[in-house]
This record gives sequence, structure tokens and C-alpha cells, in this order.
Amino acid sequence: MRYFLLLCSILFCQLVQAHPHAWTQMRLMVVNEPPANLKLNSRDYGDRVVYPTFKLKDNHTAIYGLLFTMELDLLSSAPILTEVKRGEDSFWAEIATNFVEYDFFTIAKTNGLDPAKSKDIKFAHAVSMVDIRVNESKRVEVVYFAPFASPVILSDKDYIMLQTYDPSYYIDMSYKSYKDITFSNKNTIPTCDAGLELASPDASLVDYANSLPVDAKPNDPNIGQYFTQTVYIGCPYTP
Repeated sequence: MRYFLLLCSILFCQLVQAHPHAWTQMRLMVVNEPPANLKLNSRDYGDRVVYPTFKLKDNHTAIYGLLFTMELDLLSSAPILTEVKRGEDSFWAEIATNFVEYDFFTIAKTNGLDPAKSKDIKFAHAVSMVDIRVNESKRVEVVYFAPFASPVILSDKDYIMLQTYDPSYYIDMSYKSYKDITFSNKNTIPTCDAGLELASPDASLVDYANSLPVDAKPNDPNIGQYFTQTVYIGCPYTP
């Protein structure tokens, strides 16, 4: 991600004078089956996560991680395409390392709306850089798997709450709708479902973000959180 920011800023600094400076359309596949079952054309950086075998109780579901697709806007795609064509392995490795270093730019919790029940979900210090590809609209798509350190076991009354964002709000990372959130195994019992809550920053915060030049550091280093959407994942419960 930070590598993307560096490349994109070369183009953006003469073109825009407000945050955000790049826009991505996010899609998410929630991996609710052992990742080894997935057929992915992956480039691996770091160790693969090996999960123990276990038997689930009735009405419980295991979530192993998150398979993200990040579609860049056209302007941001150009410098990435240049690097991909060069084919240097160091480029892929640096991107993968940055995703891991920043916890995939994602905060995840179980039952996050209830302080008494909320628990942070930890990601494994590993990543499969699955693919960087170009779609029919000539936009770059970065596909990457963010594995949980251990499977998250959800009862039919539990849920996962997660937010994916760039803290500086240099990049806007948004889903078009809840339909962009799917599950790798659609046939679980109980069935899994997802909800999407839109961000609601106040007008003064929007004005402040719009006033920031490309090279400015926001007063609040975590300003991006106020503009991020919240995803809820449950099997079947979502708040």
C-alpha cells in the first residue's frame, strides 16, 4: 500500500489539492473454509499459515481470513502497470511486506459493538500475494489474502466487525454495496451473510479533508477511520 502511495503521488501532486487522492473499489471474499481448499494462483511471501484440524459444534462456523480485491482508479493504475511489466520480484515482495506490516490496513473484531464482548482479531504475519491483474476497464486489481492468526469461530449469535482504510485518508477504500462481500463456501449451515454500514463524517471533517494538499499530514493521523465503511459478517447473525 505505501508503495502504491509513493508511485501514485508522482502523478497526483500536480493534479489534485484535496484528500483523498486515489480511489479504490473494494471487494471481499470471506474465507469460511480451510484456505487450502481455495484454488488460487498465488505468489507466496512469508510462511503459509497452517491451521489445526478441529470439529465444529452445531450452529458454529469457522472464518479463516479475508480475500480482498482492491481495484485501483485509472490514474493510480498506470504506475503499477509499469512496475508489473518490469516483472521484478522485489516489487511484489515489497507490496506483500507492506500489507503485512500494516495488518492489511484492516481492523477486525468479534462482536465489536458490545464493549463487554468485543475481542480484537489478530492477523497472521504472512501473506499470499495472489495476483495483480488488469480488468476489462484497464484498471489494476490487486488480490491478496489476509489470514487470521487462528480461525475465528462464530456461533449463530456472534459476528465479525471490520474496517479497511488508509489512516491518512490519502486513498479512499470503499465498497459499492454489500453485494461486493461474498463467502468462499456458500453452502454452510447456518448460512453466512454480510452487512455494510456507510461512514457518516460530519461536514466540518469533510471540509477539512478536502482542504488538505497532496503532501500534507492530517492533524489526526487516523483521519481515514472517520470516512471508512464498516462490514459486518455473521453466520447468520449480523447487527
